[in-house]
Amino acid sequence: MSEPVSATDKPRNGPASPGTAHSQMCAGLVPSLVVPLTLAIAAGLLYANTLQFGFVYDDDFAVVKNNDVTGGGPLSAVFIHDFWGQDLRSSTSHKSYRPVTTLFFRALNILGGEWLPWETEEDDPGTGPDPRPFHAANAALHGVLTAQVYWLARQLTPSRLQGSPTVFAGVAAALFAAHPIHTEAVAGVVGAAELLAASLALAALALYLSAARAGRGIVRWTALAGVIGLGWLAALSKETGVTVFGAIACLELLLPHRSPSGPRMHRAALLGVLALAVAAYVGLRAALAGDHLVRNYRIVENPIPFIPSRLARVLTTLYLHALYARQLILPVQMSADWSFSCVAIVKSMGDPRNALSLLLYAWLLAIALAAKPWSLMSDWRRVLASGTGARVPATPSSTSTAEEAGVDAKIQLIVAPGAAPGSALYTARWRLFVTAGLIVGPLLPAANLFFYVGTFLAERLLLMPSVGLAFLVAEQLTAGLSGPRSNRVRRAFSALILASILALGGRRTLQRNRDWESDASLFGSALKVCPNSAKVLLNTAILSRRSEAWDVSLVLLDRALDVVPQYCDPHYHRGIALMGKMQMSEGIQELTAALSCPDTAVDALSDLNKVYVNWMDESLTQRDWVQSMDQWAQVLVHPEVQRIEEAAVAWESAALTLVATNQLDESGKRAERLIMKAMMKLDQLEVVSAAPDETHRIRQPASEEGLERLVECMGTRFPVMEAIAAEGGNLTSPTVKAAMYKYLDKAAPLQCHLPLKKVFGEPFASNVQPFHTKLLNAVQKVDAHDPWLQAAWAQALEAQDRGKEGVAHARAALIIFQDAAARLLAGEAAAADADAEGEAGPLPLGRDGGSLEPAAALSAMTSALSDMTALMIRAGYSRKTLCDLQQHAEATLGVLRTLAEGRDDHLALLEAKSIEVWRAAEALGCKPSADAASAATAAAHDEL
Repeated sequence: MSEPVSATDKPRNGPASPGTAHSQMCAGLVPSLVVPLTLAIAAGLLYANTLQFGFVYDDDFAVVKNNDVTGGGPLSAVFIHDFWGQDLRSSTSHKSYRPVTTLFFRALNILGGEWLPWETEEDDPGTGPDPRPFHAANAALHGVLTAQVYWLARQLTPSRLQGSPTVFAGVAAALFAAHPIHTEAVAGVVGAAELLAASLALAALALYLSAARAGRGIVRWTALAGVIGLGWLAALSKETGVTVFGAIACLELLLPHRSPSGPRMHRAALLGVLALAVAAYVGLRAALAGDHLVRNYRIVENPIPFIPSRLARVLTTLYLHALYARQLILPVQMSADWSFSCVAIVKSMGDPRNALSLLLYAWLLAIALAAKPWSLMSDWRRVLASGTGARVPATPSSTSTAEEAGVDAKIQLIVAPGAAPGSALYTARWRLFVTAGLIVGPLLPAANLFFYVGTFLAERLLLMPSVGLAFLVAEQLTAGLSGPRSNRVRRAFSALILASILALGGRRTLQRNRDWESDASLFGSALKVCPNSAKVLLNTAILSRRSEAWDVSLVLLDRALDVVPQYCDPHYHRGIALMGKMQMSEGIQELTAALSCPDTAVDALSDLNKVYVNWMDESLTQRDWVQSMDQWAQVLVHPEVQRIEEAAVAWESAALTLVATNQLDESGKRAERLIMKAMMKLDQLEVVSAAPDETHRIRQPASEEGLERLVECMGTRFPVMEAIAAEGGNLTSPTVKAAMYKYLDKAAPLQCHLPLKKVFGEPFASNVQPFHTKLLNAVQKVDAHDPWLQAAWAQALEAQDRGKEGVAHARAALIIFQDAAARLLAGEAAAADADAEGEAGPLPLGRDGGSLEPAAALSAMTSALSDMTALMIRAGYSRKTLCDLQQHAEATLGVLRTLAEGRDDHLALLEAKSIEVWRAAEALGCKPSADAASAATAAAHDEL
């Protein structure tokens, strides 16, 4: 873009020829690109020392562990997840919807992992994303932003500096590039969200300025559509990007653009379109997230909502704004984390820090009053009337137009109603626009004014406001640099100030960059600035613990708890540190306390499980193993865990281990005490049926009805364990089997073989296999020829969704019963026919431990047939297999008929079973045997 010329400087010999015009354009284009390109390269090089840095702090969650970035999830998930990879509608979601940034990260991960040939011998594939393309992209984005600031500054050059747009733009871009407050946004990978949002917002603002100068209405509205699209992309990169629509509205209200070569946009319609664009974005977030705001922040993240005094809340909020201003103007002390209580609460009017708040708001008031906002209404009345051709008498504040000021219409940038370019009022309104639209506006979402946010102060949020600051400072410095040549002192002084700012800013940037090299350096620097921040103390303690500096870690964690006693996170890390010092008992107490902490509950439960499993694996005695299992069960019934089925299984498993020994009296008594204690603890529980939420993240829902059934089943099973203990652990003992048969009869109506979820459905969320399965497996596997246990085991396997395995055991039970029936038929079951030499004797297949009588055989076999048929159908066996089963069933019925000769009640039962088998065969499309068909026909005839 060439520099504007005054009306008196226009060529006097008519328009230039096409060739001349082309040569002039080319001649002007090259120098016009040199400055922004040079500044962009310099801005990128300022962060060249970050290219070898790794992922630090929040990068781990946003990139390394985010499946939406690493490709572990489908691409479509990016549009329904938050920035951290969580479901946007989840109560634990951060509600940060930034799909543009996530897609940007995903592309960089692909680029670094597959396309860029920069792997070295030290690189370990599979360790996660390569950080180098991410850091390179951030540095490049910072350079692009610097060039954008340059071009935007040319478009927004104050009228009093119209003769020096290149100087103003160059100074503004240089000041922006060297501002050290950008280090968090550029050196930290997650800062790409800020960089993308700012770049797209500046592009939208620049396009709007171009649209306002367009000659035809349709061109303007087409460009405005592009502005809205860029604004939406900015908002979808980072939520603060939506404030660009506010900046455009400020520009339109304070410095409306006019073009004599075509009709103006109707400003009311334009502002309405901007409002609709914001509403559309808000509506999209509402549809996807359900709730726009973060609800799960704590006092350590943002103390303002938790301050009980309204006066203290107001004073602390105002001081927060002053801190943002201080960091923007003088970023001497910088920290990656300003959480509580890095900044103490301002509790009274007498606090000297209120002076800084007063100074800030006094400056803002002065900026606003200098723009004479009370005269804007009359100015707008004149503008609106002039748009319809009406004539309104000029007022002292509205006497000029762009043409009257001698500014060429085609390159005129800004015309304020009631303020001629070059006038003091025009300049004041330009400053008000920069302050309101580019500094205050982007900070409003995080200002804790309209709603509370999950961050007290974050330096990365000052990236966009630094553009506005660069414009304000550049205005003053450019005025000195481009002043009269005779005023050499002023020019030299301005140049010295500019050089000093750039030198100091660049030096501080390079220093601050090094803090972002690793987590250790980052939190080491943060601890110097915020020694009382609970989160900084916690993170520093974690790093100390990783280096096995246990005592240092514990001291830091204790300090964090002193700062915020209700801060629960340190308990988990204290537990890990204490275990590192081999203080296991104290460590377990801390980990158990951490179960009540939403942010550490998952890790605390996982680590407790690892501890107890490790202890059980390394237990030298049965007593130690049982004690570890008992303690783990008590963890499982913790109110914040509530895994009652798993706890019951753990307690009963420990009891079974006790009774399965030869220590008759002692083991039985210990097992009884353990089960009684377990049942008492379960009885005393007050279970909650609510699903996990942001406060109770690991608590499994349960119901009182399910808990009662669980305890009843435990009581029903205990006689089996008593029998095992009485028999010295001999599971094949008739006493044990008799107890097991009685239990199976009682357990059937209680459905003890089923998980609580399959019995009660909600609220139980998972299928936990009951102890019934383990106990039955232990007894049946030592006697594979017991058909009763085989049939019960088939039922248990089906409850585990292992139907096909269950069929095998059901078929085994049937074969055993058939074999017994055949022997009975041959007379082998009679005790009188037993071989005197002790060969084959009575078959102990009766439930009472005796021989299997014909009536019992009949009942057992018909039940086994029904169970096996049902199992096979549910298990999805083929039609051919099922038809083979039918033939097998018919053959079995033939054996049973022989056994039932002379017993009318047995024959009636067999005829009914024959009808069932025949109908089942018919339903499956199988051909029944002649005997089965005739039996069914005879039965039907009898019914008639």
